[in-house]
Amino acid sequence: RPIPECADRAVKELDNSGVARREIARPPTPEELQQKRADAEKLKADAAAAEEQKKSDRLLLARYATEKDINVARKRALDLAHDRLKMESITLAAAETKLTGVNAELEAGKKRPRGPAADVLRRVEEAEQAVKDGKKAIQEREASIKEIDVTYNETLKRYREVTGTAGIKSDAPPAAKTP
Repeated sequence: RPIPECADRAVKELDNSGVARREIARPPTPEELQQKRADAEKLKADAAAAEEQKKSDRLLLARYATEKDINVARKRALDLAHDRLKMESITLAAAETKLTGVNAELEAGKKRPRGPAADVLRRVEEAEQAVKDGKKAIQEREASIKEIDVTYNETLKRYREVTGTAGIKSDAPPAAKTP
């Protein structure tokens, strides 16, 4: 055991002839202990992330046998998103038509001595809100389509990395062999 005066520094233990028998390292400071714990946690987190990536890669290979499977899944997801976008567009067109009709009623009501009826004003507000909601829904669908594309591009890129076909296009015909 080092003597109390030397508790915070490295100590050399000497034998009877004055030759260094061993060196006792100084005890770590609280900051060093904290750094050591942080490094250990980082290593543990890195190992967990690597294991999660391996699991994800296995699932990717289990789900898609070829790049064509990924492209088919992309097309299916995009077709569904485009159908929803078309439905939202139809709904928006109907709301805009309703708004036009209600606005015409509002203009006719303004010509009356008492002004437009409260019912007409309420329907105008509802129609305007329906148009606003329809436009927002269309924007969300368009963002969803972009997100689907990005997701499948990343999936295809990772698939190529995992299978070792990075840089090879699946749609390209095989290279002709020259004699």
